[in-house]
Amino acid sequence: MRIRNSEEDVAGGWQLRVTIKGKEGEILRSGCLDPGNSLPGKIRQAQFVLPRGTQIEGLKLGVDLEVRGMRYPVRWACHHRLNGDGSLTLRKNRYQAV
Repeated sequence: MRIRNSEEDVAGGWQLRVTIKGKEGEILRSGCLDPGNSLPGKIRQAQFVLPRGTQIEGLKLGVDLEVRGMRYPVRWACHHRLNGDGSLTLRKNRYQAV
């Protein structure tokens, strides 16, 4: 999957923007996912290269739906508690040794 950083228009006029913010709220990385094929029940993966030395713990992952230049927040459908702005705070998996 390709992460799109530019504001290029896509077919259908919408795109999904994923943003990673630091603990202080500064944007570390942001980009839009390629629309690709919509397959119900499937998982789409994306990769962000963060600045060297960035700690994963405490980063905030947010998603917006961009429609014709306007951004609408998307709430995560997950078991984890969300922040007030709908973002998800990242933490290490406590069951997996790294």
